[in-house]
Amino acid sequence: MRTPPGEPNGVPSYHEFEWPRRLMLNKDDLLILGVAAIDGDGECCVQRDRNKSWGADHANMKNLEDRGLMKIKSAGRVPLTHQWFRRSVITDAGRAAFAAAKQ
Repeated sequence: MRTPPGEPNGVPSYHEFEWPRRLMLNKDDLLILGVAAIDGDGECCVQRDRNKSWGADHANMKNLEDRGLMKIKSAGRVPLTHQWFRRSVITDAGRAAFAAAKQ
């Protein structure tokens, strides 16, 4: 890919690389963002038992993390149990997207 003149490090500043103005959020995404927005710490936690699959909530949470609306805080095993967890925190962009979707 050719770099336009005057662009540093070969990174073009074309408008297609900008964050889209309107996000498409489904019901499941809004549910996770709503739980995190209502929580005092802004957290949402998903758990699973050992030898079980994660499920749709885990996939939705990872999708929100990839889009920058949530950020992973911690993941691992619950002590003295056979459960695994993933805890994420809502970001400012996530709060703004949730507020825009409520309108």
